[in-house]
Amino acid sequence: MRRGLLAFAGAALLLGTAYAGSAGQSVSASATAPLPIVATVQPSTGPLSGGQSVIVSGQNFQTGATVGFGTWATMPGQWIDSAHLRVTTPSFPNEGVISITVTNPDGQSASAQNGYAYLHGIYTLDGFGGLHPDGGSAPVSGGAFWPGWKIARAAVLTSDNSGGLVLDGYGGLHPFGSMTVQPAAAYFGWDIARDVALLPASSIFEAQGYTLDGWGGVHAFGGAPPPHGFAYWPGWSIAKKIRLLPDGTGGYVLDGYGGLHGFAVGSNPMPPLITTYAYWGGSDIARDFAIAYNSSAATGIGGVTLDGLGGVHAFGNVNSVTLFPPYIGSSVRDTFRALTLAPQAPLADLAGWTMDGYGGIYPFGRWVPPVRPLGGQWPNWDIAVSLVAQ
Repeated sequence: MRRGLLAFAGAALLLGTAYAGSAGQSVSASATAPLPIVATVQPSTGPLSGGQSVIVSGQNFQTGATVGFGTWATMPGQWIDSAHLRVTTPSFPNEGVISITVTNPDGQSASAQNGYAYLHGIYTLDGFGGLHPDGGSAPVSGGAFWPGWKIARAAVLTSDNSGGLVLDGYGGLHPFGSMTVQPAAAYFGWDIARDVALLPASSIFEAQGYTLDGWGGVHAFGGAPPPHGFAYWPGWSIAKKIRLLPDGTGGYVLDGYGGLHGFAVGSNPMPPLITTYAYWGGSDIARDFAIAYNSSAATGIGGVTLDGLGGVHAFGNVNSVTLFPPYIGSSVRDTFRALTLAPQAPLADLAGWTMDGYGGIYPFGRWVPPVRPLGGQWPNWDIAVSLVAQ
């Protein structure tokens, strides 16, 4: 018996077995199945508790394929067709972005690196007060709603995502979800309130934090320590956003030109002066900013600023001044409104999502998935005001 390569007209060469002395030839041939390809996961974000039904799309999936969630767990896939698997997400111990790996019964596998994000939740706030769950986040109930009146300015979530507060332009704070308290905050009676931030220990039973007015005033609520050292521009509505440091000892305010101004709370010292940031002197174009989760006064402060055209610019203890050119969305219109960093995004490799006024959400950086599906999207209607996440 000899082994050789047998040629078939119009076909590829296959390894076969020829038997001497026989009238014909018997060929034992096996074709290798094509490699699987993983393209998308939808929804692309979900809760840490798991139990979410997601669709993995791609090519060359086989019956009996499994789906791996990072190195944490492997789940059986429900085969829909060769391009789609349904799978139930496992629970996960913390927020984070992981790869999704499909393994066929023949042992061949493929992955979508950073294909799925475990989040407490991510939501779009519209100007009327509506909160829209994005990427498979759980719906939230309650909350104030002002149909036809674009007066909602910002919203925040508690650390466990079970509730939060919406800020209106007059300074009112309105609970949603499981939040059981409505803290009294500075109330102006006219449209000058701009943003709200919660201290890290806040819960649905005790919400403490700060509101920001357009002149730069920082106002404590819920028993939070009094702030000091903040910038103030009386009569000039140029302050845009407020963010607290991860340890709650102070924070920063963003002005419309891109300036970042520190403040402290209680008896804490002032946070470090940030000297490296994008700045548009005379142009009111800065819209939002975020501080990296591992920033501190001791190790350095870093993060990103969003401009109205969609540019995301690093500041502070980050190597690049303009981190993610070219512009993500429209490069000619002031339509971008908000951004948030992905959980555990390190200073050396920042990533996250931006949102435009139409409700579109766009990933930036190297390692986050697109947010699918969108909770709210209003083409050519500038009504989305905030992207709410932990």
